[in-house]
Amino acid sequence: MDLQSFLSPLRYDPHALWQSIRWESPILRYAIRLALALFAGELLLRVLPYHPHDYWVLLTIGVILRPNYSVTRQRIKDRVLGTLLGCALVAALLSTHPSLGLMTLGVFVSLAFARSFITLNYRFTALFASVNALLLVALLEPGSPFLISQRLQDTLIGAALAWAFSFVLPRWEANDLRRQVDALQRAMLGYAQAVLDPVHVSDMNYRRERKRIQDALAAVGGLHARMLEEPRQHQRMRRELAAFIAHSDLLSAHLATLRVLRAQHGDRVLSAEEQARLQCTLSLLQSCLDPDSPDIAPTALETGSIDTPVERRLREVEAEGKTIARLSRQIRSPAHS
Repeated sequence: MDLQSFLSPLRYDPHALWQSIRWESPILRYAIRLALALFAGELLLRVLPYHPHDYWVLLTIGVILRPNYSVTRQRIKDRVLGTLLGCALVAALLSTHPSLGLMTLGVFVSLAFARSFITLNYRFTALFASVNALLLVALLEPGSPFLISQRLQDTLIGAALAWAFSFVLPRWEANDLRRQVDALQRAMLGYAQAVLDPVHVSDMNYRRERKRIQDALAAVGGLHARMLEEPRQHQRMRRELAAFIAHSDLLSAHLATLRVLRAQHGDRVLSAEEQARLQCTLSLLQSCLDPDSPDIAPTALETGSIDTPVERRLREVEAEGKTIARLSRQIRSPAHS
């Protein structure tokens, strides 16, 4: 079994670098946006009253500002709320005048929890990172005045700057809508070909195409979820995209069921009539799912005369294919771009 086909190859292509420095590239736009936000933060710090931990502002900008507006918005919420809770926890702890050993233990525990949640829940990471930073400063500079208020102030300033600069050279999710929809349609077509091929049945090819369609469904679903967090005026085809994802998932489920039904018969050699029926459905899906095919409404095809589980599932597949083709035409329509 060749497992290399399931892995994403590592490619070091210089062409990818040139693609990333184009003006339309979200990578270049994010780099400029982050640089401008940090520069504005540094300028602001020069006019504010001096305090020894002003780097907290720049650190907040760096960890909050993300390439996607929706992720930036969620990070702002997590950072502010986590910092507020962390400051409250440290204030309560310092009010009891803890011993050196207890504070050292708090530094160790907070650092461990902050690192543990960094990829799971950033709100907890922000909470324990604030506890860790404040306890370290309290250990190094005992009796530092306004320590907690400075942390809150710097976090709020950094969050405000990150939010403001998230609108500088933005890359809205709707800009990638058509590309992601096309990729999902190609993945569905490849999956259908792996399941409905009347002659060549390859379990390896089926598994590879199943992984591909699952990745494509996850990508489009993530795009839809992130787009709903963006300003309303930058959202496109929300209901149509939700329906497109739902029917794509249904088509994937019907094709998986067809694969099970064929496997129950040991992937036997099909009769000429059965092969023609599968080819008929595959031809309809080709016209429905191929993004490069002309935007022509698919015509009705002749169905089988015998009502069997396979025939009923093929009819469901054809119906979902027609629905997906209609939704795709609406999403790709220039009037809604």
